[in-house]
Amino acid sequence: MRPRDWLSLTFTYEGEGTARFSTNPGTISGPTTASYAENGTLTDFTMQVTTLETESPLEGGDSLFIFVHGLPVEGSPGTFTLSPASNECAAVELVGDDFALAPEQRSPVIANAGDAGATFRPYKTVARYSSDAKPHYWVAPLLNFTVDYRLAAPSLHGHPLRTRETAPLEAVEGEAFYIQESLYREGNALIPFRCQGEPAFIEPLPDYKERRARVEAGEKLVTAVMVGRVPEDFQLDADDWFPADLVTLLGLSSGRSVAVPFVEVRGVESELVARMHIRIGDAGRSAAQPLIAENFSGTTGALLTSFLASPFYNQVWFRVVLKHLLRALTRGGTFEDRLSHLFRAVEGMSAGLGLNKARPIEVELTVRAEIERKIDSLAAELAAIAADAGEDDRPRILKLKNRLRILTANSPSFGTQLLTLLATVGLPDAEWLANFRFRARATRSPVTWASAAGAYRNRIVHSGFIDFEKFDTDNAYAFIGHLSDVLVRVVFQLIGFDGQYRPPCGSHGAVIYETPQWAQPERLSAAAFRYTP
Repeated sequence: MRPRDWLSLTFTYEGEGTARFSTNPGTISGPTTASYAENGTLTDFTMQVTTLETESPLEGGDSLFIFVHGLPVEGSPGTFTLSPASNECAAVELVGDDFALAPEQRSPVIANAGDAGATFRPYKTVARYSSDAKPHYWVAPLLNFTVDYRLAAPSLHGHPLRTRETAPLEAVEGEAFYIQESLYREGNALIPFRCQGEPAFIEPLPDYKERRARVEAGEKLVTAVMVGRVPEDFQLDADDWFPADLVTLLGLSSGRSVAVPFVEVRGVESELVARMHIRIGDAGRSAAQPLIAENFSGTTGALLTSFLASPFYNQVWFRVVLKHLLRALTRGGTFEDRLSHLFRAVEGMSAGLGLNKARPIEVELTVRAEIERKIDSLAAELAAIAADAGEDDRPRILKLKNRLRILTANSPSFGTQLLTLLATVGLPDAEWLANFRFRARATRSPVTWASAAGAYRNRIVHSGFIDFEKFDTDNAYAFIGHLSDVLVRVVFQLIGFDGQYRPPCGSHGAVIYETPQWAQPERLSAAAFRYTP
């Protein structure tokens, strides 16, 4: 094997730049340089201004500074004022020998100037290259993705976007063959998956061992590259064409949040078509328990494949749910921080699946009708009182009337939404969880699991913290691991993933490696999750 040199991790663009300003219309131009570091940070975007063209005449050595940072004073020709609302930079473009680099963002570009130079701070740029190749692959380097690779895919050995060139496995006899085959597999290990119906993969860089050691020591480095197929109707100008949720899933699977510093678009023979500079994700330094042990189960690729083929791919609400799970499982933080993210994941899934809609009051029909009549009567009386009340009191009375309407709407409680979610996706332990009880408060009787979830949520939302003089500490932490596992399995169920994973509650005595269907009622008990009596 030997490394290929098609992949670069740092970039410097040089050429002629032009920037257009809109508040005080005009343009500046001159030799321009833009540079990006390996972690995706824009380190330099500087123009040596040689030409200034503006509708309002400017003279003197400070004309560039006044043009960029000042605004003309209406009715006073040649007079400018400096204020936070400076001249808006609507566009900037850097053109080189074989490329054109320009920001692609809805907001204006931050610009500064002084003497003969100007600097720019776009948060998203795209470099388009002079190429006749049709876009076929996207290429995404991965910051801080660290796993033990175990799978080899001989069908991908000749892929034009592999980071290393693989020679055929030589035929030898005896025990030497098994040793050679083992080394061959280790040197070619990657994570295969399918994207848009074609083989895709994640491959560690040739110097992966050294890079992984540096990441584990606290640095942010590219450790691997992910390659996938662009859609048939791919348009570079379209929003969200890159499946950014894969980055979140890789953080969940590896136990360390991952980021992408840039994404390239390449042709079928690896021809460079474009490069999009935008940071996707947030590479973290701390490591948590991974959901997937790649060297044990090798199911990371199956997770990505399942998601890309699921109906929830590119759903905004599902994207937010994944991010809340990632933060709950990998960011540490306080007990309240982790629970807050888990509860928001529940509410996000309930909203996305339409499980939080109002429903009739769950009583006998004639009783419900009588309740609704009483509420309507009281609402009418409050409206009459508001009509005769003063201007200060009227809004307060009408708010009370609206609260009555909320009672009639009967929106499901958090606990009800949680149990409905579990039943809707078909978790095997949904009914068991509906009846399971444990002691949430230290001095009170056991309550149902859903009631305890509602109590924790209400304390966080309304009081900001859990009072551990009243709540049982051990059971609260057991609940975090248990709820984390339940929500992870909900996600797996939604996208159709049935591979092996490591349950987040495993550290509380439940299991080590299982499929998402492991939680059969006959296997479950309070002791399995280390809830204390």
